[in-house]
Amino acid sequence: MLEEFIRSNYHGLVAIRTFSNRKEFDLPLVITYFKMDYEMNPKGTKYWHNRILKIASKYRNHFYFAMSSTKEFEVELREIGVNNFENDMPIVIVILETDEKFVLKDNFSWKYSMFFCTIYFIKC
Repeated sequence: MLEEFIRSNYHGLVAIRTFSNRKEFDLPLVITYFKMDYEMNPKGTKYWHNRILKIASKYRNHFYFAMSSTKEFEVELREIGVNNFENDMPIVIVILETDEKFVLKDNFSWKYSMFFCTIYFIKC
């Protein structure tokens, strides 16, 4: 029981997903990609992290959450069909247990929350 708790919470509520740890995440997984850089832009990175935390705290019982660098995952984004990731807005992708991938088409906002509700009900 303790081992399961530790394994489930190892990465925290919103994990930093890197190329080296990308296979450690359970599904369903919500990944937010953006120009993440704690050295050159810590304030901007923390801003997006806080926005993701607000939503993750609301849906923590239904999804796992992670944030990834668009630069580090450029190939992965292209494989999913996302080719426009040069702007500063985050890209949100939900991966279900069935390996279905959903890309949030709108800009990151509270519409984001409604997107999760929709995905959750499709999933069930």
